[in-house]
Amino acid sequence: MLKTEEIREICDAHQLTRMEVYNIRSQFAGMCLMSKEEDQKELQAQRAAMDGGKAGKSGKGGNALDGMGAGTADAAEGEGRGAGALGRQSEGIGLNFFKKNCSFLAGCRDEIVERILVAHGLDIESSNATINWKTYLELYCIFEAGKMDKTTLVKFWLKFFDNHSQGSVPKEQYIEILEKLVRGKTLEHPSRTTKMFAKMF
Repeated sequence: MLKTEEIREICDAHQLTRMEVYNIRSQFAGMCLMSKEEDQKELQAQRAAMDGGKAGKSGKGGNALDGMGAGTADAAEGEGRGAGALGRQSEGIGLNFFKKNCSFLAGCRDEIVERILVAHGLDIESSNATINWKTYLELYCIFEAGKMDKTTLVKFWLKFFDNHSQGSVPKEQYIEILEKLVRGKTLEHPSRTTKMFAKMF
């Protein structure tokens, strides 16, 4: 739960109403819960697969104890990864779950969503990457509603177009990224209209 003072600060900083902040926070909390449940299902599936592997190894003509030892080690490793995933979900939304289920980025192409996350400073290659409350709120304000200060917006969009911080972006690449941004998932390939909107944008 957010404290009254925290809500007031968010409202002032992003020009949101208290009801909007409550709704955003509820969305975030719900996604955290569903993300945790998905991780639990994945962990159960891993355990079931490992149990099946153990049964197969012990059923062969070889030494059953050897098979059980390897299976136990595999299971421990899998459970360790699963426990790590569950631990991080208490702090935020799992990255893969967020990419698949975020409502305010639902119309964006997958490569654009990844650019957005990198632009916000997330390591999308990390298995421990999560979307915390601050990141969720800021992305919501950039793409859905609310206000961000100009300095933050400039930094975000510079990083969005220049993901690798090279200092410049070729014109062709800039237009291509813009076209994908405006096209979203509505069309599989660029059209004259999406190219026109990209240039206007």
